[in-house]
Amino acid sequence: MNQTQVKVSFAAATIALGTIVPVAFAAQSPTAAVNSTATAESSGAANSTSTVKSSAAATPDVAVTPSVVKNDMSAAVAWLDKNGISSMPDWTAVAQYAATGQFAKIPLPKNYVSGLKTSTDYARAILGLLADGLDPHSFQGVNLVAKLAATQLTSGANEGKFTDNMNGTGTDLINNQAWAIIALQDAGGASYNKAAAAMWLINHQNKDGGFGYSATYSTSDADDTAAAIVALRLLGFTKDSAPVSAALQYLKTQQAADGGLVNGSTTSNSDSTGVTIDALASVGVQATDWSTKQGGNPVSALLSFYNAKNGGFNYDNTGSEWSGVSTLSTRDSIFGLAAYRSGQSVYQRLQHRELNQLDPYWAHIYAAGGAWSNHKWVNWPALRSMAIAGSYLSSLTPQWQQVVAHHGEWVTQNGHKTWVQWGPQLANEALLDSFGLDTMHLNLINVR
Repeated sequence: MNQTQVKVSFAAATIALGTIVPVAFAAQSPTAAVNSTATAESSGAANSTSTVKSSAAATPDVAVTPSVVKNDMSAAVAWLDKNGISSMPDWTAVAQYAATGQFAKIPLPKNYVSGLKTSTDYARAILGLLADGLDPHSFQGVNLVAKLAATQLTSGANEGKFTDNMNGTGTDLINNQAWAIIALQDAGGASYNKAAAAMWLINHQNKDGGFGYSATYSTSDADDTAAAIVALRLLGFTKDSAPVSAALQYLKTQQAADGGLVNGSTTSNSDSTGVTIDALASVGVQATDWSTKQGGNPVSALLSFYNAKNGGFNYDNTGSEWSGVSTLSTRDSIFGLAAYRSGQSVYQRLQHRELNQLDPYWAHIYAAGGAWSNHKWVNWPALRSMAIAGSYLSSLTPQWQQVVAHHGEWVTQNGHKTWVQWGPQLANEALLDSFGLDTMHLNLINVR
């Protein structure tokens, strides 16, 4: 490529390399959600007035800062690696992937697949394999994706339902339907009736907008409602569609004074709060915007459950015998913090996506092999991270979008605040935080 007189610019003005800012039209990126032909409306799910429940815990005085979120999440991953691999290697892998964007590479037993009996077992296994960087379409001689898809009923009163058990029995579990959809959408390559799957789930939405665990025990709860929101989002529904909007309204009614979410009580807990933050991110809702009159929000509440003594997350802050650190509470807390940090649900991020397209502005610089900055030629490799961040600007985390908008950020170094201008270093950090190791898939550039 010739070193043509291409200058790195923004708003038609030549500026220094350290302040290169992507142009506004660079904010287009491929969508991860799969379009669905489902046009079903909520089955009687009415919008409910947002009410804040009382909470036994005081509003947490926890600062929501990128460093606090990052540090607490890293400690939680380390705790879960020590305590969760033996009992739940698959969920530990998903949590590790959520936090780092890197494949977990957690070894699985040779008889792992033979121990899977229910469709939720298969869904969990598919997600764990994806987080491990393994192929659920062919693992230990089994196509888990095809087998799970084959449990969907194609006729009758429960058309669209994935049976509760892999032997084709059971039509009670609502929770099972949501997780089957999530797993199949993440894995891809599954042949099933998406519209019918969505319709069955929506038909089991309660009038208060929430979802319950099963048709038998159908009382709405935050955890199962969060899973249903993610499932519907992966099928193409948005926060403005009737079922999702009603589900979000229900979750608001389950918010305690400290900003966290409750489940069958008036006290918030880390499980419900973590999975709700993940669900909110899946439909583009910033969890910190859900603040209460007392000043709490789901993220500050979640951080209040962090146990600094061991690095895990308490279930709640009541001090009861079941309120301490557990593998599940730590897992769900990681999901919530990772979603807040990345701006996406971990189940959206598990849908593999290659960041391999440049917008016209950066494509011009790529074609030239680089650009001039401060009368010096800068070769393309040095601009690569900025080009990808610019081309996928709207997919960066909200925090990094703000850094780009301000052309840099203030950081504390040796006790002093220092201004760091937007450039290759910050762009690399933005890509890692927003996409994890997906940013390694940048070798093939498709100019659009």
